[in-house]
Amino acid sequence: MGGGGASGKAYLHTHSAMLLKILTANEAMKEALLDQNNNTIMTNPGDIQKSGKLGITTQKWIQLQEAANCFMDSSMASKTADKEQGGVR
Repeated sequence: MGGGGASGKAYLHTHSAMLLKILTANEAMKEALLDQNNNTIMTNPGDIQKSGKLGITTQKWIQLQEAANCFMDSSMASKTADKEQGGVR
């Protein structure tokens, strides 16, 4: 998965680092969805209201989608640093 550089430090392969971003974004989205679900149930189960939590969940989804897109094709990245890394494609 990783290797050692000339300085003796371990590093992640580019694809491993991109997969780590996907896994991290997926976990953050799961937590946001659970938090949103718990807040909806606690307020009033029959009355679903839009709140800031919906915006957080949407942000997490966008981050997950961005990470998956960069993994497949780095030219789709919104950040210049991510574009420089090679995607799977």
